[in-house]
Amino acid sequence: MDTLKGRMAAEWKKICALPLKERPGYIWDYYKLWILGLAAVLVFTVTMTYHAVTTPSETWFFACFANVEADLGEGSDLHTGFAQYAGYDLTTGVLQFEDELYCKPATSSTVGSTYYELLTAYLDAGTLDVLVMGTDDLLAVGETGRLMSLADERVSDLAEQYADRVLTVEADLEDTGELTQVPVGIDLSGSRLEEYYSAGCALGISANAPHIDQIDLFLSYLFS
Repeated sequence: MDTLKGRMAAEWKKICALPLKERPGYIWDYYKLWILGLAAVLVFTVTMTYHAVTTPSETWFFACFANVEADLGEGSDLHTGFAQYAGYDLTTGVLQFEDELYCKPATSSTVGSTYYELLTAYLDAGTLDVLVMGTDDLLAVGETGRLMSLADERVSDLAEQYADRVLTVEADLEDTGELTQVPVGIDLSGSRLEEYYSAGCALGISANAPHIDQIDLFLSYLFS
């Protein structure tokens, strides 16, 4: 520590001994990496502080619409329409609609697919509430155990309400060694989303959905 203080004192004397016009150039030549590093830290700190202060901290709901070409994200008619329908105040919370995810787990290999890895990350992390995909693709995801069984007591009311739309997969989700029919999807035929999926689509609930209480409201909006 004493050595460092001594070096700093000696360097300061050297700078002070230079003519005023030469000091900025000397400092930049010998300390530009330190200056740039400190500037980067300052910019990062200010940016993160700004986002922490201005970004709403609460997420109202998070839906993913996979394999769509239309804009269904923030600011779209679907996004603003559901926000109004649900009464969300988007100045205090976030309604997240993901519409830039493309993968076909029913017909294509998911090995090395960045999009599929992102999807599984959303599902496994407990941030995503519902997934909308083409029916076959959704059921393929359901076979992995990442979608909540509609027999779960937390969503059993939805299973009853949409009983004629429930879709099942044959899977061993309980690790018993036996395949059983597991209800994992809700057919969205005739809903607001039908026009974006020419071959039909379905909705699945993430096994780790954080906002289960909002799913009934979302389905009501889609069929309103």
